[in-house]
Amino acid sequence: MVTKRIKKVLDKTDVDEKILGVVRDFRREFKKNLATFVTGAFSFVAALVWRDAIKSLIDKLVKTDFVKYFIPPGEEWLLQFYTALIVTVVAVLGMIAVSKFLSSE
Repeated sequence: MVTKRIKKVLDKTDVDEKILGVVRDFRREFKKNLATFVTGAFSFVAALVWRDAIKSLIDKLVKTDFVKYFIPPGEEWLLQFYTALIVTVVAVLGMIAVSKFLSSE
């Protein structure tokens, strides 16, 4: 009879530890996902600010004679296309660098 009681107590302790382990894992994953979400939100805001800055730069460049020499009037979309291409290449290189850095850990 005593061994049955001890077994019940041990089984209950096992269950409690399992529940605590699940709760710890949930908290860890929640914090990790929350950090990812917040980082993504800040990145999105930064991207919007950079978009406006690049758009302002393109608008200024379109008005200069230097750019008009290379890009005919009315074809400003070419400058925007080139800018988008350059930004994309820089972004991809940045993603590759970050993924290599994170995979080395």
